[in-house]
Amino acid sequence: MSFLDRLRELRRQRRGHVMKCGETAEHLFEYLDDELDPQVATHLRNHLEVCAPCATRADFERAFLNAVKKASSAGEPIPDSVRRRVLQVLQEPGERGEPEEPPA
Repeated sequence: MSFLDRLRELRRQRRGHVMKCGETAEHLFEYLDDELDPQVATHLRNHLEVCAPCATRADFERAFLNAVKKASSAGEPIPDSVRRRVLQVLQEPGERGEPEEPPA
Protein backbone atom coordinates (compact mmCIF):
# COMPACT_ATOMS: atom_id res chain seq x y z
CA MET A 1 0.00 0.00 0.00
CA SER A 2 1.42 3.36 -0.99
CA PHE A 3 1.80 6.22 1.44
CA LEU A 4 -1.05 8.10 -0.24
CA ASP A 5 -3.33 5.05 -0.09
CA ARG A 6 -2.52 4.66 3.61
CA LEU A 7 -3.40 8.31 4.25
CA ARG A 8 -6.71 7.84 2.45
CA GLU A 9 -7.45 4.74 4.52
CA LEU A 10 -6.70 6.59 7.77
CA ARG A 11 -8.96 9.43 6.65
CA ARG A 12 -11.78 6.98 5.97
CA GLN A 13 -11.34 5.32 9.34
CA ARG A 14 -11.38 8.68 11.10
CA ARG A 15 -14.74 9.45 9.50
CA GLY A 16 -16.31 6.44 11.22
CA HIS A 17 -17.88 3.54 9.39
CA VAL A 18 -15.67 2.15 6.63
CA MET A 19 -17.90 0.93 3.83
CA LYS A 20 -16.69 -2.09 1.87
CA CYS A 21 -17.06 -2.54 -1.89
CA GLY A 22 -19.88 -5.09 -1.55
CA GLU A 23 -21.89 -2.79 0.67
CA THR A 24 -21.29 0.06 -1.78
CA ALA A 25 -22.62 -2.08 -4.64
CA GLU A 26 -25.73 -2.98 -2.61
CA HIS A 27 -26.66 0.66 -2.07
CA LEU A 28 -25.40 2.23 -5.28
CA PHE A 29 -28.73 2.64 -7.10
CA GLU A 30 -30.36 4.03 -3.97
CA TYR A 31 -27.45 6.48 -3.71
CA LEU A 32 -27.74 7.50 -7.36
CA ASP A 33 -31.49 8.01 -6.92
CA ASP A 34 -30.87 10.07 -3.74
CA GLU A 35 -32.90 7.59 -1.68
CA LEU A 36 -30.33 6.76 1.02
CA ASP A 37 -30.24 7.85 4.62
CA PRO A 38 -27.86 10.85 4.70
CA GLN A 39 -25.36 9.08 6.97
CA VAL A 40 -25.19 5.99 4.72
CA ALA A 41 -24.89 8.26 1.67
CA THR A 42 -21.92 10.00 3.31
CA HIS A 43 -20.19 6.66 3.97
CA LEU A 44 -20.81 5.57 0.38
CA ARG A 45 -19.54 8.88 -1.00
CA ASN A 46 -16.41 8.58 1.17
CA HIS A 47 -15.80 5.09 -0.24
CA LEU A 48 -16.18 6.34 -3.80
CA GLU A 49 -13.55 9.02 -3.11
CA VAL A 50 -10.88 6.43 -2.35
CA CYS A 51 -11.92 3.34 -4.35
CA ALA A 52 -11.30 3.74 -8.08
CA PRO A 53 -13.12 0.51 -9.12
CA CYS A 54 -16.27 1.49 -7.22
CA ALA A 55 -16.08 5.07 -8.52
CA THR A 56 -15.80 3.73 -12.08
CA ARG A 57 -18.80 1.48 -11.49
CA ALA A 58 -20.79 4.40 -10.04
CA ASP A 59 -19.97 6.51 -13.10
CA PHE A 60 -21.06 3.67 -15.41
CA GLU A 61 -24.30 3.07 -13.53
CA ARG A 62 -25.05 6.82 -13.35
CA ALA A 63 -24.62 7.04 -17.14
CA PHE A 64 -26.76 3.92 -17.59
CA LEU A 65 -29.58 5.36 -15.46
CA ASN A 66 -29.41 8.65 -17.33
CA ALA A 67 -29.66 6.80 -20.66
CA VAL A 68 -32.67 4.80 -19.45
CA LYS A 69 -34.38 7.93 -18.16
CA LYS A 70 -33.81 9.74 -21.46
CA ALA A 71 -35.16 6.74 -23.38
CA SER A 72 -38.36 6.74 -21.36
CA SER A 73 -40.66 8.94 -23.41
CA ALA A 74 -43.35 8.89 -20.73
CA GLY A 75 -40.89 10.00 -18.05
CA GLU A 76 -42.03 7.24 -15.69
CA PRO A 77 -39.65 5.72 -13.11
CA ILE A 78 -37.78 2.55 -13.94
CA PRO A 79 -39.84 -0.48 -12.81
CA ASP A 80 -38.37 -2.32 -9.81
CA SER A 81 -38.29 -5.59 -11.78
CA VAL A 82 -36.07 -4.00 -14.44
CA ARG A 83 -33.85 -2.41 -11.80
CA ARG A 84 -33.40 -5.76 -9.99
CA ARG A 85 -32.55 -7.59 -13.23
CA VAL A 86 -30.02 -4.98 -14.31
CA LEU A 87 -28.38 -5.09 -10.86
CA GLN A 88 -28.25 -8.88 -11.05
CA VAL A 89 -26.55 -8.83 -14.44
CA LEU A 90 -24.10 -6.12 -13.41
CA GLN A 91 -23.12 -8.04 -10.28
CA GLU A 92 -22.43 -11.32 -12.11
CA PRO A 93 -18.73 -12.26 -12.12
CA GLY A 94 -16.86 -11.40 -15.28
CA GLU A 95 -19.09 -8.48 -16.28
CA ARG A 96 -17.28 -5.45 -17.76
CA GLY A 97 -13.88 -7.13 -17.44
CA GLU A 98 -14.11 -7.78 -13.70
CA PRO A 99 -12.23 -10.89 -12.56
CA GLU A 100 -14.27 -13.96 -11.80
CA GLU A 101 -14.20 -15.40 -8.31
CA PRO A 102 -11.78 -18.34 -7.99
CA PRO A 103 -13.41 -21.73 -7.38
CA ALA A 104 -13.74 -22.68 -3.73
